[in-house]
Amino acid sequence: MEEEKRIPPPWLQNILVKDKQITEYLLECMEKSLPRGLSSYKNHMQFLGLTSNGLLWLPLSIWFIWLTETASKEEIYVNLFFGLVLDVIIVAFVKAYTRRRRPKKPHDEILLAMDKFSFPSGHGSRSAYLVTFTALSLLPLSLFSFLVVLCLVLWGLAVAASRIALQRHYILDVTAGCFLGLLLAFSQRGIFWASEEWSHSFAHWMKYGLMSDYSI
Repeated sequence: MEEEKRIPPPWLQNILVKDKQITEYLLECMEKSLPRGLSSYKNHMQFLGLTSNGLLWLPLSIWFIWLTETASKEEIYVNLFFGLVLDVIIVAFVKAYTRRRRPKKPHDEILLAMDKFSFPSGHGSRSAYLVTFTALSLLPLSLFSFLVVLCLVLWGLAVAASRIALQRHYILDVTAGCFLGLLLAFSQRGIFWASEEWSHSFAHWMKYGLMSDYSI
């Protein structure tokens, strides 16, 4: 059975058409400005995509929880884990509702967990969330932590640009994804941040209780 095609209102159609035109123009400019063209950097851009993939960061956040023995660090990593889970859920729901198709169907995509919907960009959302979460966690910034955040910002911008260059997303998809990641990080800090005590209890359950639940 064919999927029901959503017909957006005229004002939204105009925005999507402009978004497509601007994205195509940007791609042309990027193609002309690079000596060997975009295709010669495809592997590099795909690697950038892997560095912001949810299937990498979710296990990493669990591993961080397992490794740390300090309550204050457990608080950070537990909140990171829940933030990443929430990011995946929100992006999945918005994509399922908007159902905007990607600019180009990937035939040789090496990235994991690809889906056919484009809005918003999950990579954009996740990278923006990680950058903002890290910056807020390092406040007040020392010179070293400022340099760390600066490197992360550059990484996030590179990830966002690579998603457009690989024709996985339009500019509006990436912009909305980055805004979503920023909003999630700030909202988590201000509204639903897990306390140190609760985080320690959750981390303890993950390290010891979870294993005992499945022990024979």
